[in-house]
This record gives sequence, structure tokens and C-alpha cells, in this order.
Amino acid sequence: VFGRDPRGRRSLLVDSVQDSFFIASVGLSHPVDTAGIYTLSLSEKSAPTLSCLPWSNLLPKGHPQMMLQSTTLSPSESNLTQEFHLYCRLIYENLKSSVRRRVCNIHDPNHTQCEVGVLFSGGIDSVIISALAAQVLHPDHSIELLNISFAGHSSADRKQAIRAYHELREAYPQRDFRLVLSDIAQDQLVAHQSKIISLIAPRDTVIDFNIGASFYFAARGEGHLYKEESNPKEDSSLPQYTAKCRVLLNGIGSDEYLAGYRRHRAAFIKGGSQSLLEELKMDQDRLWIRNLGRDDRVISSSGRECRMPFLDEEFIKTVLSIPLHHLCDMELKSGEGDKRILREVAREYCHLEHTAYFVKRAVQFGSGIAKISFKKQHADTKIASLLSENEK
Repeated sequence: VFGRDPRGRRSLLVDSVQDSFFIASVGLSHPVDTAGIYTLSLSEKSAPTLSCLPWSNLLPKGHPQMMLQSTTLSPSESNLTQEFHLYCRLIYENLKSSVRRRVCNIHDPNHTQCEVGVLFSGGIDSVIISALAAQVLHPDHSIELLNISFAGHSSADRKQAIRAYHELREAYPQRDFRLVLSDIAQDQLVAHQSKIISLIAPRDTVIDFNIGASFYFAARGEGHLYKEESNPKEDSSLPQYTAKCRVLLNGIGSDEYLAGYRRHRAAFIKGGSQSLLEELKMDQDRLWIRNLGRDDRVISSSGRECRMPFLDEEFIKTVLSIPLHHLCDMELKSGEGDKRILREVAREYCHLEHTAYFVKRAVQFGSGIAKISFKKQHADTKIASLLSENEK
């Protein structure tokens, strides 16, 4: 018996060779889907047979996996502002509970009091879960913010992360935030290329490599601690630091459930709220195969466990019960209307006045890796074809 959870948070792959059947989290060719629980029948008298028991037969009624996004498309004029703030409070309470479940009571055998880290781009997703972790963790515990850049201090994510770090320090002055800056040069990327390719497999495109490599190096947590008074040109002289955290929080899922991608705005412009709902549902349904397995494999290779507060079942259930027009407002500009409800929660309940309105950037562009890795290649180009051309 084997299977992935309904969201596909963890990697699980299978392969069959002649009479052998293999199951592993890495190194095989076929991802297990999230349709249900699989059983493999083994018999000396017949070939192995595989069958699936669907989640619809296993999950209780009302489980988020069985729910659809709220189809309330048009806001009612009455009590609209009051409703929005009630839903903001609901999102805040549920997301805070989700973070608490993922950061409290982590076994700390080395007594570091630094068990929790965040994959930290400085964007709204990573900043709000950092703030919520600061609200729920014991006051003596540190939080490591792991930031990756392939362009030193000139990358968008590096600049954004430093700004966000300062606002977190101001909002939570008693919390020890440690901003870990990892700078990766092109020769380092090339040196680790083969390993990263093996980890992202069976995903095998340029965009998979660039995103996977960003998470791979970020999760390693090797760099130096940010010092406000230091000169960026002298970073190489700063003491090296390796993150101590055993659990890494990741903001994945926020864009898919709260309308954070540019294509969501494009869908709304093209076909209104119904088109936006359809785009969101498509993204939610394919999250397991496009992102989660790959990200789990590359992050876990560092010996740290990735946890995803936005993919908490109770949080998703709450999000799916809220009318779409309260989650986002595509009439507003980027950085305001996308994930509108989350931005308001960050401002009202997490004291983040500035970072709440940072514009979304894809990790491959924000980190700067797209400028040095497989340059001028289309995102969907297969890596194997590029490597074979280079060998000729």
C-alpha cells in the first residue's frame, strides 16, 4: 500500500523494470499522482497488479479536497467592507494556527533554539509566515531567513529581502531574526548541476532547473549573516555561517489559492471572474506535479524538512469558503489587488505596512538565476536536449 497525501506535498516516485517494482522519493521516473491510495498485489502465480482506491471514497464529507472555490462572483453592496474585515480575521487566525502547527514542539536535540527557518525572498508570502512564526514561537527562539541570490546584492530578491528584514525587526524587536545571505556564482552552479538535475527528475525543463537550483542552494543555508553596517563589497570577508534550522517554511500555495500569478490577472481581464476561477482551479489541481514533488526533493537533500502553511487543510477549507471578490480584486494594480486579503492581513495583523504591498516576482527572476543559467532558452526547453547539444 502506498500513496501521497491529497495535495501531494511530499515526493513519491515509482518505476518498474521487468518483474521488479520500485518505490522511492527520488531517482525514479514516474511521479505517483494524488488520485488516492494505491495497492500493489504481488503473487507468484501472476504478474503484479496495481489498483487505486480514490480519495473520494476515503475522505470524509466536507474535506477540502472535495470542495470547489466559492463561486460568489459579484460583491453585494451591503456590508462589503465589514464582510471583508471579518474574512481577513478568519484568514489570519487560520494561517496563524497553520504556522503554529508547523513550528511549535520541534525536537531540538542540539538545543540550538533555532529550529525554524523560512525560504525568504522578501515577498508577501515569506514575510507573513515569518511574522506569524515570530508571533507563536517561544521568545527565546531565533528564526533564520534564508535568502538566495545569483547576482549578489543587485538581485531583486536580495534588495527586497533586506527591506523586509528591517520591517520584521521593527515590528518584532524582541525576536532574533537571522538573515542568511547565500551568494552563488556561476561556477558553483555548474559544479552542482548534475546533482540538481538528478533531484528535480523527472521534471526536466529549464524552468524546473532554475527554480530547483534556487531552492537547492537556499535550503543549504550556507552564506553569511546580514550586517546592516557592512559594505556589500566586503561580504567575502564576513564570517561564514551555516543555518541551524531543521524545518524550513515555504510560502508555496499562496499564489494558487489567493490569485497571485500574472496569468490570474490576464484570465480576469480576458473572461472575468469565471475565467479567473477556472485558472485558479487548474493551478490548484496541477500543483502536485508541477511544483511540490520537485521542491520537496531539492529541499530535503539539505537535511531540512520543508513545511507549507498555505497548504494546511483547514486553511484551504477556509479559503475555499470565502467569496472570490474578497480574496482578490483584479481591478486594483499589481501588489494590491492580487492576494488582496493576504496583504490586508499582513498590514492589519502583522504590522507590515510596506512589505505587504511588494509586487510578486517569480523566483527564477527575483534570484537572478535566469541571467546565468541556460540563458536565452525557453522556460519549457528540455535540459537533456541542451546538454546533448553542448557535448557535440
